[in-house]
Amino acid sequence: MANGVAALRVVPLEPASTPPGEFAQRVGTAMADAVAAISLGCVEWACDGGVTAKTKDTGGSRIAALYWLLQEATDLDFDAVARTECRRVLQERHGPDTTETTNVLIDGVLEIVGKVATYMRATAN
Repeated sequence: MANGVAALRVVPLEPASTPPGEFAQRVGTAMADAVAAISLGCVEWACDGGVTAKTKDTGGSRIAALYWLLQEATDLDFDAVARTECRRVLQERHGPDTTETTNVLIDGVLEIVGKVATYMRATAN
């Protein structure tokens, strides 16, 4: 455990003080589902040079679900909850190892949701 990557697996990247509750769990599950879809799209792109229509549709639906959860989030640091709860769900599904790649995918999903929210605000009128 001499290198930094191994240390990052031991040290949580976000505080463990995420508010418990059904909403946080819903956000974590939706984030993990979106991360899975984006991850599949990355694999398809790398292996086949493109993303299938089914994966695009799934990814879009999952990003939309996160957007609507973001709209419900009041007085809540949505990104912090999403990161922490997503890691929890992914660890439940796939085991305790969380890699830096996982963090990049989580960041990417949150960036996409942020862009959707910005677009929706800009076109609301």
